[in-house]
Amino acid sequence: LRRRAAIFAERSEWDDLIETLQRLVDAGAGKLTPEELAEIHAQMALVFAEQLDRSYDAIESWRHVLEAAPRDPRALDRLEALLKQEERWQEVVEVLEQRVELLADAEDQIAVWREVADIWKDNIGDRSGAAVALESILALNPVDVATFEELEGVYTDYERWDELVALYGRRYQILEGDNRQR
Repeated sequence: LRRRAAIFAERSEWDDLIETLQRLVDAGAGKLTPEELAEIHAQMALVFAEQLDRSYDAIESWRHVLEAAPRDPRALDRLEALLKQEERWQEVVEVLEQRVELLADAEDQIAVWREVADIWKDNIGDRSGAAVALESILALNPVDVATFEELEGVYTDYERWDELVALYGRRYQILEGDNRQR
């Protein structure tokens, strides 16, 4: 089957290639390593997206890649791009949340959380949904005044008083700590 797949790819016979790769996945169930499975699904995703203009199928194939290899940055990048193209914003948020787990650097994490907050506000139209991302930014950088003020506004506008009180409490502790250091 692998040989047939290579021949179909060489001849640009995309539908036959997809069918053969799917048969390879089905025949190899339980026998293929996660890496092999991820690579086959990645090949299918690329064909769906780049040759057949079938975004939905490409998205599903990238999801299969992530099932086999959850930390695959290429799959996250491609899936994110396709979901943005299709304007499937809540799913974009889910991919970004997966991505942030892979990042070691706090500044990189903050950038991704900022993008999540912006998508909630600008694309989904739900400022309240941005609260988790904003809280995550403050957990990484508690002295970020702009994020504090934005989160304060969200909690106030949506009358989330308990969260607002907790936010003020954390802010007070930070300010107290700064005063003690002086």
